[in-house]
Amino acid sequence: MRPFQHQLPSKGNYLDLTLADMKDITQQLGQLLRVESDLLGEMRVKEIGPMQAQKQKLSQKLESFQKLLAADDTIVKTAAAQDREELLMLTDDLAAAIEENMRRTVVAQNVNQRVMRSLMDVMAEQQCTGAYGRLGQANATPAPAISLNLNERA
Repeated sequence: MRPFQHQLPSKGNYLDLTLADMKDITQQLGQLLRVESDLLGEMRVKEIGPMQAQKQKLSQKLESFQKLLAADDTIVKTAAAQDREELLMLTDDLAAAIEENMRRTVVAQNVNQRVMRSLMDVMAEQQCTGAYGRLGQANATPAPAISLNLNERA
C-alpha cells in the first residue's frame, strides 16, 4: 500500500481531530504531493487524476484542523514538545512539497501550451488557401486538413 493510501480517521466531525491525526494528515498530504510531483516531472499526467479525490479529502481535513487551531490553539500548547517539533517538521516538509508541486505543475502547463501551439501552427500551415491569378485560382485543391481530436482518455 502506498503511504498516501492509509485510511484517514473516520470521524464525522473534523473538529474531533487530534494532534496525532494532524501529523498523520500532514505527512500523507506531503507524500501524496511528492508522488504527484514525480509524475509531473515524468509527464505522466494521466496517472495524477485518480489521486485528486484523496488529495482533496486530505486538504479539507488539514484546513479544518487549521481553522480549529486558529479558534483554539490549546491542543498544540498542551502537547508534548516532541509532538510540536514533529508537527513543525511535517509542516515544513509539506510546504516544500507544495512548492515543488506548484513548480512542476507550471512546467507541465508550459510544455502542454507549447505542444498545443506547435500543433496549431502545423495545422495552420497545412491549410492551403490557394492563390489567385489572371485565370482564376491556381491552387484550387487545398491540401487535406489535419484532424486532431484531443481526448483525455486517448
